[in-house]
Amino acid sequence: MSFLKHLFSGESQGQNAELDHELLQAAWAGDAAKASALIDKGASANAKTTGVLSYGTTALMAASDHGHLDVVNLLLSKGARVNDRDDNKPDRSFRKNALMY
Repeated sequence: MSFLKHLFSGESQGQNAELDHELLQAAWAGDAAKASALIDKGASANAKTTGVLSYGTTALMAASDHGHLDVVNLLLSKGARVNDRDDNKPDRSFRKNALMY
C-alpha cells in the first residue's frame, strides 16, 4: 500500500468516495490540474476522510498544510468550507480548521 493510500484510507464523506479519495491525494501532492479534473468529475471540494491516520482531514487542510496555494485557491473557488474542523484529538479539545494549518 502506498504511503498516500495508507494516509488517506477510510470512508469518504462524499457520494463519490473514490473521486474524493483521489482528490485528497491530489491536494496533498499539490496537483491542481488533477484536483480540478476530479472536481469536474464529481469529487467534493469538501472531501474528508475518516482513515486511521487522516484524523478527518479535508482536501483544503491537506493542501494548506503542504503550502499548495494553487490547490487551496481552487478548492475555495469550488466552495470548500474553511471552517470544517478535523478530528485531531480524541477528546476534541483542540480541533483545527484549514486556516490553522
